[in-house]
Amino acid sequence: PWHGRGFKLRYVFRRGYRCRDIVPDSGPCLHSLSEHEYVCGHSGGAVRRAELTKERTERERKRMFLVVTGGSGSGKSAFAEEQVCRCKARNRIYIATMMCFDEESKKRIVRHRMMRADKQFETIECFTGLRHVQIPEDSVVLLECMSNLTANEIYAENGAKENTVKEILEGIKHLKSQAKDLIVV
Repeated sequence: PWHGRGFKLRYVFRRGYRCRDIVPDSGPCLHSLSEHEYVCGHSGGAVRRAELTKERTERERKRMFLVVTGGSGSGKSAFAEEQVCRCKARNRIYIATMMCFDEESKKRIVRHRMMRADKQFETIECFTGLRHVQIPEDSVVLLECMSNLTANEIYAENGAKENTVKEILEGIKHLKSQAKDLIVV
């Protein structure tokens, strides 16, 4: 669209896009932008905002948020653990959400512990209240699994009940703010 100041802004929707403002008598402006944000004032403040946005974009680019989905027994956990091992973080945190109710769940827990035995994970058990988990800053976190966490929040005595969605989203945001990388199964 044309702006009243005599230049056109072209929108490109991907991370790290650049402004294509044509400023009269100055040529093109090439300041960096992040998603859903643009700067077209070209004053000192606008350039500084663009620099801050670029810094934030670079910081966000260094973080990973991966959601792994698939059917029961499809290899989601093995795939997610492989992704964790590829990350360059000092700490590997495994947040286990499965409550042990019966013999089948005991077997599944033992199998998962054996799968990650040599991968140097620190295990944190969190059945409800994910937003209260504290993790070291330079960590890659594997949250296993969203289905169990959801069921726990709905049905457990100390769960969020009708506020389950809000509770889990707050927990995910909390983990994302702390972790270098976050993988959710």
